[in-house]
Amino acid sequence: MSPFRVIDHTSDIAVVIEACDREELLSEGARVLCHILTGNRKGTVPCDMEGRMRWRRIRIGFNNFDSLFIDFLNCVLKIVDMCGYLPVSVVPRLGARRAVVKVGFVKAGQGGIVREIKAATHHNYSVRKTPSGLSTTVTFDV
Repeated sequence: MSPFRVIDHTSDIAVVIEACDREELLSEGARVLCHILTGNRKGTVPCDMEGRMRWRRIRIGFNNFDSLFIDFLNCVLKIVDMCGYLPVSVVPRLGARRAVVKVGFVKAGQGGIVREIKAATHHNYSVRKTPSGLSTTVTFDV
């Protein structure tokens, strides 16, 4: 069973993401971005793997995890948009009010990015506790 499934939604794309904890939710969020950007359902990334991975530290202050998750996704999308890099590795360190998330990016290969995502939105968004961890539905403006 995949840890996420895509839900049909009007002109946006909504995705249900499930994870064991907050750190895994951040990693799965980046994997979902790759899936939508590349159209690859397996979660693997068409990229220039011979090129070196570029690591970026994303620092985000937050009042609650809900806002951190959306802010993180939008920071990653900004790097994708500006540089043409795809996120392939996520190493989060979460504090009480600040997060430092180390993200490994690789250059998208020929035809790698097939869809633009404008933003992750707060539309119908919340992170819920489940018996197996956490679940959220994120709506992306495409």
